[in-house]
Order: sequence, then C-alpha cells, then structure tokens
Amino acid sequence: LRKMICGPGASGKLCDVCEGPTYYLNEGNCELCSGNITLLYVFIVLLTAVVILAAWIWYRFGAYISANWPLIIAAVFDTGRMKVVFANAQIVGSVSWSTGVSWPKPFSYVSKVFSLFELNVFDVLPLECVGPAYGFYDYVLTQTLFPVLLNAALFLLMEAEMKKNDTRVASQHRDQRKKSFWQKSLGDENFVWGIILLVFYIWLPIGNLALMRIFQCTEFPDGSEYLDADLSIRCKDEHGNFTSAHIAMLTYSCLMLLIYMPGIPALFYILLRNNHDEIMSYD
Repeated sequence: LRKMICGPGASGKLCDVCEGPTYYLNEGNCELCSGNITLLYVFIVLLTAVVILAAWIWYRFGAYISANWPLIIAAVFDTGRMKVVFANAQIVGSVSWSTGVSWPKPFSYVSKVFSLFELNVFDVLPLECVGPAYGFYDYVLTQTLFPVLLNAALFLLMEAEMKKNDTRVASQHRDQRKKSFWQKSLGDENFVWGIILLVFYIWLPIGNLALMRIFQCTEFPDGSEYLDADLSIRCKDEHGNFTSAHIAMLTYSCLMLLIYMPGIPALFYILLRNNHDEIMSYD
C-alpha cells in the first residue's frame, strides 16, 4: 500500500524518506543516484580546483596582494553592499529548506542555487548516494563544529607562530626571508583574524538554522515524533519518551547555541567597540 501511495523510491513517514539507490529532493521526489551523483563529483572537482588556484595566486602574488589589499577590494566592489547581497542570497537559499515548503519553479531552482551561499550541500548535492548513513545529525555536527574547530586551530597556530617570531627577533638567529608561505600567513595577525571573522560571518546563519531545526519534530497518531528536517530520525517513541540519540543532539544543540547566538555576535560587538576610533578614522 505504501508503494502505491508514495512515489518511486519513497517510503517512511509522509513518503519523505528515500530508499537506496535514491536521494531526496525538496520538491518531494526521490531521484536515482545513477547519473545525479555526477553533480557531487563535479562540485568537489571544481571546489578543489578553486582552492588550488587561490593558493597558487597567493603564493605567486601574495606580497603584492597583501600590500595593496584595501585598494584591490575597493576597485572590485563595495564590501558593505556585498555583505548585504551575500546575506540576502543566504536567506533566499534557506527559505525552502527552513520552511519545508515545496516552491514552484523557477523559484525552486533559484533557491537551490542560492543555497550554495550558505554552503548547504545537504540540500543541493546527493550526499545520501555517497553514504546512506549521512543524515541530518551528521549535517548539524559538520556545519557547527567545522567553523569552530577551524578557527580555534587558526588562532592557536597564529599564537604559536607569533611567539616564534618574537623569539627569533630577540635572538636574531633566523633570516626572515627563509620563512615559508604558511609561516608568513600565520604570523600575520590581521590576515588570520580576517579569515576567522570571515568564517564566522559565513557560518553564523547556517549554524543557527541547523541547530534550531533539531528542536522541530512532528507528532504522528501513534504518539511517536520524527524530526521535521529528516523524517528518518525519531525524536520520541510511541510512549512519548525521547530517544537517547535525540537527547544527545538536544544537549549538543543547546551548548552550541551559546556559541552561535550570543557568542559570535558578542565577539563581533567587542571587536567593533574596541576598534571604534580606528574604524571611524579609516580613510
């Protein structure tokens, strides 16, 4: 009966769970992995190529870019306007995913493309085809832990490199020209803090949205509850008791929300307040 009601490859609660070898689209359809997995591979190849190209450009012209960065940015675009455009693209890209509404075409296509601005590969690419065990819990952990751990690593490496530089300057035993590209970058406090703030700026709405969706469950007539974002995940059993996995994710989400809601905005506020005079006098 379920196969008659649900479309091809669909099963589970509200026909919202796709059986292998298929993956779920927000339009309520299950698409075959065969042929569509190419999109994931193309994305990975393009991303790798962009990273390699960016690293080569910085290695080749890093000194010039670093010395003229404000002029280059001012010549290309207005940073204030770009931040507004980027934030609005993230909002449009998250509408369908956050509301669970299947939008009509062509808005659904536009929303899916814009979701790349919020790095929401869970919605754009068929990750279920790579590993069926990858669910919404894994997505939340990935999108919230990655920026925090990355920035923590950058900060610690910066502090370590700056201490080494202080020691070298004091001893005058090392030639600064022999420093590698990574040593120069990590020793540049302004550069590292710029990367840290950029990472937090990009991931702040993504992390908040992912964490808040952990609290949204749908109750069914048998008394059980399933996660809205992934109806293959059970929040409560038939007796109304939370599952151990969901309790763990609720606890994790509450702790991480302390970082993403008051924590990161507070960091932005403190940095802006401490550098108020310098910002206002910047030419």
